[in-house]
Amino acid sequence: VAVRDHRNGPAGELELAVALMVRDAHVASVEAVSSAVATLFGWSRRGPDVSLALERAITAAVTRGWVVRDGTTLSPGDQPKG
Repeated sequence: VAVRDHRNGPAGELELAVALMVRDAHVASVEAVSSAVATLFGWSRRGPDVSLALERAITAAVTRGWVVRDGTTLSPGDQPKG
């Protein structure tokens, strides 16, 4: 299993992973989505850098309208295009 460095992924890849995880879950906590995306990318530990990258990805997915955030709960928004 390849481990991806959070600094070297293509732009938007984390955001897309967040959006698709939330879509599949229908409703999920921020913590559950962060954990699932971290696992998907092979990150077994979430230090400050990885946690920040995941939080930024969630914020970007919300900004794009792909995810709706209500406190600590995430639900699907508009489907990502492409």
